[in-house]
Amino acid sequence: MDIFKIFAIAITGTVLYIFVKQHKPELATAVQTATVLIIFIFVLSHAGGIISEIRNIVESYSLKTEFISPMIKALGIAVITQITADLCKDNGNSSASVKVEFAGRILIIAMMLPMLKAVADFAIDLIGG
Repeated sequence: MDIFKIFAIAITGTVLYIFVKQHKPELATAVQTATVLIIFIFVLSHAGGIISEIRNIVESYSLKTEFISPMIKALGIAVITQITADLCKDNGNSSASVKVEFAGRILIIAMMLPMLKAVADFAIDLIGG
């Protein structure tokens, strides 16, 4: 199972991080960042199958892609934002972490505004206004 591979990468990276931090502290951040990137790339390798399945669902139920696409993008922004913010926080830069989280929220809200407008228009049409 892939989750065990992820656990192995995380544990190996953590042990390596602890070792490097004791002997070469200036390289510890690089080890930590590399571990996170390896896990992220490993997980992204499965994204193609997930996106393909979502496309099949959208086609099967004739869903409007203008609703699905922003939701998937927002999810991607949320994941990348969380990883980046955690990396900043782990390296003692909590100020940057907070700014990254704020920027991610703003980007998601901006991306979802057209969907909110479409839902509002639909509701007004239902009411007959």
